[in-house]
Amino acid sequence: MDPPSTEAAFQLRPVSDGQPSGPAVDGVFAWGEVGDRFVFTPTQRLDFGQRYQIHVSTDALAASQQGNLREVFSQEFSTVTLPQVQSTRPVDGASGVSPENGVSVRFSGVISAATVLQNITISPRLTSTSVYSYFSPWSNELSLNWFMRPDTTYTITLGRDIADEYGNTLGQDVTFSFTTGDYSPLVQLSLPQFTHFSAYTQTTVPVLHRNMGALDVALYRLPVDEFLRLAGPRNWEIWSRYEVPNPEQNLIWQLNYDTGDVRNETFRQPVALVDQNDDALSPGIYLLQVALPPTTDEYADTHARSVIVVTNDNLVLKKSFQGDSLAWQTGLLDGAPVTEQTVRFYEDGAALGEAVTDGDGLAAATLSLNEEQSWYGLIAISGDPGDDHFAVASTDWQDGISPWQFGVQTSYSVERLRTVLYTDRPIYRPGQTVNWKGIVRAIAEDDTYELPPAGLTVGVVIRDDMGNTILQRSYTVNENGTINGELTLAETAGTGYYYLESRIEISKDRSLYAGTSFQVAEYRAPEFEISVESVDPEYIQGDTVRVRVQASYFSGGPLANAPVDWRLLADAYNFSWADAPRGATSASSPPRWTIKASTRTPTPSSACSKRGPASPTRTASSSSNCLPTWAKRSSASAGRWT
Repeated sequence: MDPPSTEAAFQLRPVSDGQPSGPAVDGVFAWGEVGDRFVFTPTQRLDFGQRYQIHVSTDALAASQQGNLREVFSQEFSTVTLPQVQSTRPVDGASGVSPENGVSVRFSGVISAATVLQNITISPRLTSTSVYSYFSPWSNELSLNWFMRPDTTYTITLGRDIADEYGNTLGQDVTFSFTTGDYSPLVQLSLPQFTHFSAYTQTTVPVLHRNMGALDVALYRLPVDEFLRLAGPRNWEIWSRYEVPNPEQNLIWQLNYDTGDVRNETFRQPVALVDQNDDALSPGIYLLQVALPPTTDEYADTHARSVIVVTNDNLVLKKSFQGDSLAWQTGLLDGAPVTEQTVRFYEDGAALGEAVTDGDGLAAATLSLNEEQSWYGLIAISGDPGDDHFAVASTDWQDGISPWQFGVQTSYSVERLRTVLYTDRPIYRPGQTVNWKGIVRAIAEDDTYELPPAGLTVGVVIRDDMGNTILQRSYTVNENGTINGELTLAETAGTGYYYLESRIEISKDRSLYAGTSFQVAEYRAPEFEISVESVDPEYIQGDTVRVRVQASYFSGGPLANAPVDWRLLADAYNFSWADAPRGATSASSPPRWTIKASTRTPTPSSACSKRGPASPTRTASSSSNCLPTWAKRSSASAGRWT
């Protein structure tokens, strides 16, 4: 381009009400060597928070001056605003604020997150250690949550040193205050949706309440067919706002408890599970119902409910798609097997069959279970309500005994195919090639693996970190029952975690999926390693904690003269002494120490005594002008015995 005519055709002007206004901004032009670009630098700072328009007219000539710009170029941009507080929630002076709400502050400008939290003060000083604070750079919003007290005025000060990424600060403190009101009314039935109690004992259940004038509690008999509805796979459709049919006939009692006039305190109301004559409940199924606080939400539930099975026996249920499903019934009092008891099996409310317990209390039945919805729960009911040996079990009732709690992996799938996918490496750089492989196997009748059917088609999709599909095609398993392929990443490929997924169509509405992930990163292999060791494995209150940090090159030799940073943090730690002498108890404390690096510097444990006994975990990090930073952790325990 011709510099003189192009510079004359260029204008940078502020925009007001959608139109350029005011004089053009003065500045200096710096052209590139071939004359196809220039940089315009204003001679004075542009205004903060102002919109500007770049305008180049058609008067700009080519370098030969034989032609001009064919069309006008115009583009707008905005400068950043100075840091300011745009809004707060609650607003300054608000009263009756719910103590259960949090606090949020929205800023203008490009706020530096590192300057926010350290410049926040709250008055009165918080005594709770459970304070949540977070600043979102995306929304320029600060979020604060803590255990607020009712009827309390809080003042929050946003310090003048809160700054944007360019060093501009608020300039002066900004404060706002609000006053909390009462806690919202609370009613909590401390029972799960389904639970069991022994018929041999009289049970009392707690109901927590707060700011309620009264508690309305009712106990109903629950017919078996209604129980099957509530325990079925679609119980969510009927559980909310559920009402027992024929309430007058099934109602055992309804009580109204006076909760007193004390505000903002949570109380526990014991409710005895007895019949209308205050006698122990007979074996059966019951529904305990407690009225919840009134609400204007027409979709909100009106009652807290729990289905209670009262029984003299224990019933254990095992569901099997191959062979017999089993129910094992034993007495709660003596553990003896219950014999000659008819057990009925249900799925989705439908009866599947029944069996009679043998001399070991076992009832076995081959059932036609729904393999299309293999996650449906199986229910076993022994006898009828009122019988001495009435008992109920469901495979959906797994609290505390789920397979994963014992380290056992399970799946609802009953498909006869299995797929495993893997890549040749866990991490790649943009431009590198990802090699992947999939192994497909069929499960034989004897539960061994065999090759899948010949010609089986497997669909494969690879998605990037944003969910965009970057590869999608179908493969046919080879004679070894495997598939494989490769993906060459673009030089500009985005970083993040990519997902490789396979799909085998089983039927029109059912497919078998498998997958694995790999990472794409602009990584650099570490050149040295750090080891962190506690001089002693355990400490008690008053001891001096010493930590040994060693940094070495992978190629051999020590990493010398590199600065080391360390930091002391805390998280929860509890320790119990199973064989402690009589009268000795172990310390339990909310914090757990985390030390981020140490260089043989003695750290007195008394420095952390205010945080209580803890288990320190140290993380060492080392850096130099020419090397990246790496970290390592190690653990030791510290505590106090009383």
